Amino acid sequence: MSAPAGDSEFAVKPIPTLIAKYSLAVMIGFTAAMLYGVIDSMFVSYFLGNQALAAVSASLPLATLTFVVPLTFSAGTATLTAIRLGEGRTDDANRILGQTVVWSALAGLSVALPCAVLLPEIFSLFGLEAGLLGQAVTFFRIALLGLPLMSVSIPLGC
Repeated sequence: MSAPAGDSEFAVKPIPTLIAKYSLAVMIGFTAAMLYGVIDSMFVSYFLGNQALAAVSASLPLATLTFVVPLTFSAGTATLTAIRLGEGRTDDANRILGQTVVWSALAGLSVALPCAVLLPEIFSLFGLEAGLLGQAVTFFRIALLGLPLMSVSIPLGC
């Protein structure tokens, strides 16, 4: 077990300075993600057509729902890790992070596998027309391949 982090920048620097320093990276990350979405939509529309863009857009509600699992792990991991580090219990914080990797990957798989099998039914429940159903299922099955990795990377802040 380590000593409390009394010499840490979090213990000695002003809070507004720390907020500015660490929120800037988050703002840059969110901006990059938003730009990716806009540019990706432009390429899909230009190279694959409006039908493909409609299929991608129709899958966004389900994509948002799949973010629930990693965001839940993210909130819990950040809270528990911060508490343990504040208490000077670095070993416990590392154990929490290690468990998060395993459980997040398993949770990602437990969402991705049933979704991949049930996608046509799920999209039908969303009211997706038959003409877009095939393209939306194909697109989202490919997207689901990355869900276990995303489920691990979001809670770890990667």
